[in-house]
Amino acid sequence: MTFSAFMLLARAAFSAAQRRQTPAGVVGYTARDGVQRIAEAMAEALPRPVALRQPVTAIETGKREVRLHSEDGCVWRAEQAICSLPFSALRQVAIDPPLAGRAAEAVRALAYQPMTQLYFSVDQPSGKAMAMRRACTPTAWPAW
Repeated sequence: MTFSAFMLLARAAFSAAQRRQTPAGVVGYTARDGVQRIAEAMAEALPRPVALRQPVTAIETGKREVRLHSEDGCVWRAEQAICSLPFSALRQVAIDPPLAGRAAEAVRALAYQPMTQLYFSVDQPSGKAMAMRRACTPTAWPAW
């Protein structure tokens, strides 16, 4: 696996900046075993199983229902739907009525960058870890 040390530091700096802008008393949470577990837990709570491997080609929203059209011709109807596609995939889905304003601009223009984050926990810090910690901002690295 190859990754950029600069990208790792940029991600750490972004997280630190977000923490500084968070009002006092606000607590952040991390999804145990990754954010995919949130969607999986929501699916497990539904009365019927989620249809998997059904690529959605179109989303239509009406006054009382949402219709999702899948690649194989099926139409799924519901009172509500949650769309969690990354913008790069959502650009390939026909949406009726079309998105407008800031939502349309976000889907059209925002970049999508796949990222893998690795977090390590050490029992006893080594000199290398301490040297890296001293070379970076204190808020960018956990206290070892």
